[in-house]
Amino acid sequence: MKTKLTQKTIEAQIKAQVSASETSKGKPVYLWDTELSGFGARLSPSGEVSWLVQKFIGGRGGRAVRQTIGRAKDAIELADARSLAEQEIGDIRKGINVVARKRQLRHKVRDQLNSIRTEEAIERFIKANGNDTRYWSDTERLLRASLSSFMKRPIIEVSKADVRKMLDDKQGRPAAQRNLFAALRPFFSYLLEHDLIEVSPLSSISAPEPLPSRDRLLTDLELKALWEVSMGLSNPWGQFYRLLILTGQRIGEVSGMRWEEIDMTKALWTIPKERAKNGKAHIVHLSPQSLNELRSLSNKQEGFVFPAKRLTKKDQESKGEGSIKGFSKSKASVDALMTAYLKGKTGKSDYKLMPWRVHDLRRTMVSGLAQAGYPTDVVDRLLNHVSGSRSGVKGVYQRYEFLKERQDALQAWGEKVATL
Repeated sequence: MKTKLTQKTIEAQIKAQVSASETSKGKPVYLWDTELSGFGARLSPSGEVSWLVQKFIGGRGGRAVRQTIGRAKDAIELADARSLAEQEIGDIRKGINVVARKRQLRHKVRDQLNSIRTEEAIERFIKANGNDTRYWSDTERLLRASLSSFMKRPIIEVSKADVRKMLDDKQGRPAAQRNLFAALRPFFSYLLEHDLIEVSPLSSISAPEPLPSRDRLLTDLELKALWEVSMGLSNPWGQFYRLLILTGQRIGEVSGMRWEEIDMTKALWTIPKERAKNGKAHIVHLSPQSLNELRSLSNKQEGFVFPAKRLTKKDQESKGEGSIKGFSKSKASVDALMTAYLKGKTGKSDYKLMPWRVHDLRRTMVSGLAQAGYPTDVVDRLLNHVSGSRSGVKGVYQRYEFLKERQDALQAWGEKVATL
C-alpha cells in the first residue's frame, strides 16, 4: 500500500487491523512512502513496526534489494528511520551491495564471538531475558542439564544431530520433551539474533506434539483436605499452600513473594514485571483470608515472605538470600497426608487420591469463579494471562484491567474457600 508515511497513518493502519483481526490470517501489512521512494514500514499482526528500504537494481522488473533497517520497539522513530533509509537508498544507487555489506559485518561480529563457550552463552541468554521466577530458574536448569557435555566447548559446536538426540532421549516422556524444546527454542533464537551462531540447530526440527489439555480440578472435598492438612505443615509451608489456593497465582510467583511487594493497608500484592512469567507487572487483591495468612507469618517483614532455611550456592553468590525450594518433596508429603485424611472422611480404606499438580489449583479457582458467573476477561486478568481478546493488535487498544471486578472475584473465592 502506498501512502505518505506519518505516525498518524501508521497508527490508523494498526487500528484498521483490529477490526479485521478476527478473520485475518495473520499476514503483515506493508506501507510504502510516497515521498521517499523505496522507504516503507512493515506492520506485523501483533502491531510491531519494522522500517524497510527496497530498491530495484536496473529499474522496475530488475532485481529487488530489500532489507530491514530498524524496528520501532528498538526506539528508532519514524524521522530516524527516514534518515537511515535515505543513506541506504543512496548507497544502493551508487552500486554498493548493501546486503553483502550487512552480511560481512554480521560475519565479522560472529567471528569475534564464535569462541564463546556454551556456559557463557547460557549466562548471557538468562541475564538478557530471564528474571527471578521459577520459570526462568527451570529454563536455566534444563539448558545446563541438556547441554552439560558442551559447557566448556564453543556453542557453535552444538549440531542439529546433538539436539535431535537430546529430544529423542526423552521419548516416552512427552511433557519432558516439550519442556526441553520450549527451553532450547528461545535460547537458540537469541543466539541467532545476536550473531553467536549462524544457523539454529532447531531450525528444521518440528516441535513435539502438544500435550493433551489438562482438566484436573480439585473437588470441594479435596480442597478442604488440602487446607486441613496444610495446617499441620511446618512454617511457612502451610501458609504457602493456602495462599496458592486463595490467590490463584503461579507457584514461582507465590514462593518468590517479597514483603516489599505487599501493601497490607490497601490489601494489594504487586508482582513486579521481573517476576511475572509474561513480563507484565500484576496486581493481586488480597482477600481477608489471604491477609490472615500473611499476618500469621512470624518472619521479619522484609525480604522473602517464604525464606529458605538453607541457601543454595547460587543464592549465596547472587543475593545472599533465597526463597523456599523442595516443592516436589513437599508435594509428596501433602499427597500422603491428603490420602490419609480422605480415607477417614470417606470411610474407604482403599481410597486413592487422583494425581494432581499444584498448577491445578489455578484451574480449580477458575472453575469456581466461572460457576459464580465471573466472565473470562476478568479471570484472564486475575491470572495475568494474555489470551483471547488481549492478544495481538487488539491487546494494544483494550487496556481496561477490570480491577474492581478482580477484587470482587478474589473476595468471593476467599469466602467460598472459607465455607469449606
